[in-house]
Amino acid sequence: MKINELRNLLAESREESIKKAFAECYKALPKAKKEEIDGLLTDILKGSDVKKAKKKNQTVDFGELSVEIDTFMEYAYADLYFAPNKIVPRAQRSKWRFTVKGFVKALTAVKEEDESFGAAAEYLFKLYELLCYGCGYYVFSSTDTFRSVGIPQEEFLEMVVSRKLAAEGYTKENLERLIWLGAACLVSSENLNEDLLCVVADKLKTSDSKYIAIEAARALIETGAADELTEKSSNPQTYDVEYGKNRAALFILHLAVLLGETESYVAYYFSAYKSRNKEYTLSRALWRIKDFGTDRDWITVYEYAVKKIKVKPAEHLKKEYNELKSKMKA
Repeated sequence: MKINELRNLLAESREESIKKAFAECYKALPKAKKEEIDGLLTDILKGSDVKKAKKKNQTVDFGELSVEIDTFMEYAYADLYFAPNKIVPRAQRSKWRFTVKGFVKALTAVKEEDESFGAAAEYLFKLYELLCYGCGYYVFSSTDTFRSVGIPQEEFLEMVVSRKLAAEGYTKENLERLIWLGAACLVSSENLNEDLLCVVADKLKTSDSKYIAIEAARALIETGAADELTEKSSNPQTYDVEYGKNRAALFILHLAVLLGETESYVAYYFSAYKSRNKEYTLSRALWRIKDFGTDRDWITVYEYAVKKIKVKPAEHLKKEYNELKSKMKA
């Protein structure tokens, strides 16, 4: 029976008959469907606007959504959204960005109180990994994947970090994954890994969370945690292990500056950052400290490098050091 036929039949029926028919239809629904529409029915029977009630009570079929995302990612990593094939139609391959945007919209609609919130956060994590991989390899028609879906990389990572922390808390294991995601993943042409790590740092609101993050970053550098996380990822080629460890060392210095403990961690930074060119190691640190540290932090790192490990700074760094020292004496 079509909806118009049903409406005509209802218009010709008595109120008691309509109530009986409605009750019988409701009883025939499976329990899951009853729970899905209970809110909608309540709003309509109370006189709420039908369109608003539908919108308010729309729910995500998470089981179906997870299958769709798993299939999409499997096909994407197999190059089926880039190379000609008979599995993914050409028209569907060209619409991959709209598919991803739809997934993101559905996943971010899952509320923190929902039982599927943690799984939704993990799927966002995996989609972010896929888009990172697409920045370095032709998975889709463009390697500018984040621009293609209309979500800047930093903004996407912020969604991932916020939801993963809400779902799993500030545990060392959770922070290891999030730090590694920022430190070692491939990036778009508009981003640096240091910028992505700032997204993680911004979520560490307490001293305790910063100390846990420092331990997590140290584990990535000193143990097999980085290699293990890379191997367990959706695609290991998404990550650059040695590069990521250096960025994790810089992240530790970043947090030390925020904690006011630059002197306590500067030695660790220079020992953990693996580069044959120590002047480069110094310049990377000083460059970042300009963004989030003080003149005193800058001088502390500079003097340690020059006095303790005999780094010979570039002339422009010497000049800046002398200017800052003069400024502090004035």
